[in-house]
Amino acid sequence: MTIALYKLIGPIMSPLQKQAASHGYSIEEEVRQILLKVFPQETDIRNLGSRIRTRFGECNGVELELPSRNPTPDK
Repeated sequence: MTIALYKLIGPIMSPLQKQAASHGYSIEEEVRQILLKVFPQETDIRNLGSRIRTRFGECNGVELELPSRNPTPDK
């Protein structure tokens, strides 16, 4: 990953430099750490259906009767 910080101005760059120094990071690494906190990486690789069931499965939803998969012939 490449981050270009050359257009950041004093009101942003100065506090960023101080914060990076206090953490022992370069400015670029400090920005990476900030971005990772704001946009955490999704580590759960299960499919969407499984994730929805995990999140909402305990909500005691409504049981629906599913229609037959075999269509009845038109009369």
